[in-house]
Amino acid sequence: MTLEMEVKFRLENPDFVITKIKELGAIFVEELTEKDDYYNAPDRDFQQTDEVFRIRTYGNLNHFTYKGPNQKGNIKVREELELKIEAEENGYEKARKLLQLLGYRHVAVVQKIRKVYDSMLEGFPIHFCVDQIDGLGSFLEIEIVTDSSKKEQAEEIILELVRLLNLERAEKRSYLQMIIEAEKG
Repeated sequence: MTLEMEVKFRLENPDFVITKIKELGAIFVEELTEKDDYYNAPDRDFQQTDEVFRIRTYGNLNHFTYKGPNQKGNIKVREELELKIEAEENGYEKARKLLQLLGYRHVAVVQKIRKVYDSMLEGFPIHFCVDQIDGLGSFLEIEIVTDSSKKEQAEEIILELVRLLNLERAEKRSYLQMIIEAEKG
C-alpha cells in the first residue's frame, strides 16, 4: 500500500524557509498553478469520513486523487491513489461531467501557486512544497510518499526535517477545511 505522509506549516516568510530548505540540499523542480476541485460521494460525506476526492488540474494535466482517512499519529498519513485523466483539451470537463453523472457533489475549489523542491534523505525522496493559497496565505508541506512497510522510518525523517527547519505548530487542517471555514466566516 502506498502512503502519503506529510506535515504542513503556515509561513510568515516563505523566502526564509526556501533558503533553509536549499541549505538542506533541496533543489528547485518547478512552479505550478494548481486548481483542486473537491467532491463528495453520493453515498457519504467525505468530511465526516475524513476522506478526500478531487480533480487536480495544472497546465493541461488532470488527475483524480483519492486519499483515505488520516491514520492517527504525529504527522498526517493517508493511503493515496492517483489516476491520470486523459490529457486532451477537454479532459477536465469530461472528468467533471463523469462525476456529475455518477452523483458526486462539488464541494469547493482550492487554487494555489506551488513551488516544488526535492531532496533525498536516507533513501527517501522528500518533497518540499511552498504553497501560496488563494484566500489563505503561504504554507510549507513536507511530504514523503512511501510503502507502508517504511512508515516509521519516513515519519522519523519528516520529524527530523521539522526540527532542522525550526518549525512549530503544524497546521492539522487541510486546505479544503480552511477554505470552507473561511467561506463560512
